[in-house]
Amino acid sequence: MGARLRDVYREAQRIPLGDWIVAYGKSLEAREVTEQHRLDRVGALEEFANDTGAKGLSDLTLDRAQAWLAEVRKQATRRRGPRSARDVNRRRSALREFTLWLVKGGRLLGDPLAALAPLNEAADRRHVRCALKLAEVAALLAAARRRPDEELKARAGVEAEGRARTGRARRRPSEVSEGSRARAAALGRLHAQVYALATGTGLRRGERGRLPWQDLVLDDNRGHVLVTAASAKSREAQSVPLRSDVLVLPR
Repeated sequence: MGARLRDVYREAQRIPLGDWIVAYGKSLEAREVTEQHRLDRVGALEEFANDTGAKGLSDLTLDRAQAWLAEVRKQATRRRGPRSARDVNRRRSALREFTLWLVKGGRLLGDPLAALAPLNEAADRRHVRCALKLAEVAALLAAARRRPDEELKARAGVEAEGRARTGRARRRPSEVSEGSRARAAALGRLHAQVYALATGTGLRRGERGRLPWQDLVLDDNRGHVLVTAASAKSREAQSVPLRSDVLVLPR
């Protein structure tokens, strides 16, 4: 058994790192992780290989990984300076999960990145999340309903000003048709319903994006959303009740 594992190990050393990254991505796909998670992990590993020039499994060393993450940390974002600890830890997690997968498959005899420590995210919070107050939710929904109509009127005003400057105002009056106003009002109601669903259920953006209409149950006074295991981040099916204020929104 030991000899066979050593043979697997030696063969693995001859395979390019890029091929192992592709194989790892396929293993994630077989595990039915979300597409976003798979792309994130594979993207981080490809970034590591490209930035460090790593060619094979022998290049997966602690010193190389630490130096790379330190350089990633220094990279400035457009708005907030150095990259956040969370952003760096996301890449660290990709490396750690990759080497653990290699160890389990006998491609590495031991985990070379076992000592790759994470950064302290609590000391580097960029976004402090908090729940919206009821008054803030009401203001958000009201703004969502108004915005399409306001944008429609603003565009009409710009067009009218341009026509006046070119002397065509009399021939082409800028007026908002009833049909356009009706479409803008319907769009505003739809936007408000989407925000209400988000604030009223706590579903993540990805979960809402994968939610089919038939899983939104409104045929009783209570109402609920069915989140399938394939859509849920936890990979477990769940039923999320709808609040009464969400159910009474105009459709």
